[in-house]
Amino acid sequence: MTTDERTFVYEEETTEEATVPLARITLLYESRDGRFCLFEDADGHLAAVDASKLV
Repeated sequence: MTTDERTFVYEEETTEEATVPLARITLLYESRDGRFCLFEDADGHLAAVDASKLV
């Protein structure tokens, strides 16, 4: 997987028919079993997620 495939941009539509980016998030690491993920936002903040607890 390339960096482009792991980068997500969340956008919200406004009444002016323009989109406003809410967050730019990049997946830095994912464990082999997919239960642990590490994300970085555009400002360099890191977030570790235990995906097994999201369900």
